[in-house]
Amino acid sequence: MGCTAARWAMRAPLEHLRELFASLLGLEADAPSSELLSAADSLDGLALPPHQREALRALLGAQNPHAIGRAAVWDAMGALLGRIALSRPLVIVLDDAHYLTSHTVAPLVRWMESLVDVPMLLILAHHPPIPEPLA
Repeated sequence: MGCTAARWAMRAPLEHLRELFASLLGLEADAPSSELLSAADSLDGLALPPHQREALRALLGAQNPHAIGRAAVWDAMGALLGRIALSRPLVIVLDDAHYLTSHTVAPLVRWMESLVDVPMLLILAHHPPIPEPLA
């Protein structure tokens, strides 16, 4: 699974996570929300807590009666990756990491730190210099 940081820097907040989530579902990020949400229902067997399922569904465009914060979406994606990585090998590739901005690198670093015990390989590809928090 992978995406490019160049697009992370230019898109709406959390759009990069939508791209990653769609990739995990075997779909393109620009697929219709109804298709993404239908595919997400197949993940119910991973037994994520309801608040994390809500956060992930909101990321895909589901209507939600209350606001879901960005941190909740990052946490839910981390939990999802943790569950998936227990059942199969998981490699996440982030290309063009040199395009990350201070607004995108800080949550990414916190997220990576929260995944330290998850059995997955995270590859960051970049041209020098790499953003300081990732060095």
